[in-house]
Amino acid sequence: VLLKQAHEIGYKIKFNPVTIATALGQGSKIPGRWEKLEFELLHPMSHLNPYEHIHAPYHEDTDHTHYIHHDNQSILREIDRVKLIHSILLNDDGACLNIDKLIHKECLLGYFTLHDYPSLKVLEEKWLVFFQNPYNQNLDPVKDYFGEKIGLFVVWIRHLTAWLIFAAAGAICAWVDVAYQGNDPNSPDIPYFAAFIAVWSTLVLEFWKREEHYTSMMWGTTDFEENEQVRPSFHGHKFASPIDGYSPYLHFPVWEFTIRIFATGLVTIGLILIAVIIMPHIFTFTAKAMAFATNIFYFF
Repeated sequence: VLLKQAHEIGYKIKFNPVTIATALGQGSKIPGRWEKLEFELLHPMSHLNPYEHIHAPYHEDTDHTHYIHHDNQSILREIDRVKLIHSILLNDDGACLNIDKLIHKECLLGYFTLHDYPSLKVLEEKWLVFFQNPYNQNLDPVKDYFGEKIGLFVVWIRHLTAWLIFAAAGAICAWVDVAYQGNDPNSPDIPYFAAFIAVWSTLVLEFWKREEHYTSMMWGTTDFEENEQVRPSFHGHKFASPIDGYSPYLHFPVWEFTIRIFATGLVTIGLILIAVIIMPHIFTFTAKAMAFATNIFYFF
């Protein structure tokens, strides 16, 4: 059932680099489709193997030996099973449950995934090491247990923690310099520290962009937005697809969007005007109250 759902939604699964290299080296079994393909790394631009980290939508006709098999001898990780079950629950044609509507009508308070404690224990042993360099952390177990979204957040925490070491070193030097000059906040070296922090913040952002793209490539999430399913709470009108002429898809009319934006704008502008009118009266009332209190004080 899960593999059928993966096929229907185009769920991405990681290929086995060994079988992919072998298949490309042999060429297509169908004559004339594609010839042999081999990569010669005479001047490698990356330490990664060209056949590694290749993800593609699962197709039920693809031989499972082409995919990576995990500890459970399946091509699906535990997080893949959770995601696919979640996709089935949110699909009206899957479990016949509209979770979003049930929560909106308070038939359900919510739903969540329970922990798999044996796997969680293994994750703790691999990840929670007390003394280690931030960049020595292996975050693949985090990604495989919690998913790519939380995994990418932990990558950001690791990146920021490593760069904060440099900021902390510069801040300590600046603090020592100010303390040496009698805690004078107008130390002539303070502008240099400010320039250092400006350069540091720019480098943190630029290097994070590279880290983010690199991680997304390895985890197969570079085009996540394009393959994302329709939000369950999205309410639109069903139309026939203009691409094939029959596939239904949800479309939110432009005129309805314009009306909602216009109504929201009117409400927002009205509230701003109310605030602008009330504020002068508040200041006037405060001034009169303080004057009255002062007069009472002088009277007594």
